[in-house]
Amino acid sequence: MQSTPEEFRLLLKKWKTDSAKVRVAAKFESENGFLSSTKLEGTLMLDEAESTLGVMSEDGSLFLVAYSSSGVGFSTREEQESKGFPLMLANPEEIDDILIINDSSGAVICLFSLIK
Repeated sequence: MQSTPEEFRLLLKKWKTDSAKVRVAAKFESENGFLSSTKLEGTLMLDEAESTLGVMSEDGSLFLVAYSSSGVGFSTREEQESKGFPLMLANPEEIDDILIINDSSGAVICLFSLIK
């Protein structure tokens, strides 16, 4: 479900304020069929001025994405399973909210806040 950039930022701010544990799962597809995916769990970092967000894991790994020119929205577990994310979602009882970023490059990024 599409959302406005303001709604998207409000939920990200809530996650940051609550020090929510966040999981990011990203899927990248190229024109020649190459597919790669990544999964990272950690703390949300947010730079509203630059419209970027990051997830920093305990071991220092970082996933960073700019979302200003991307489609953003909310999603459900069922929607994301149908798009090929089932192994990255883990247990449904762990997931609180799901945000989606659809990048112009074709990447799909799912952000999950996890129940404490």
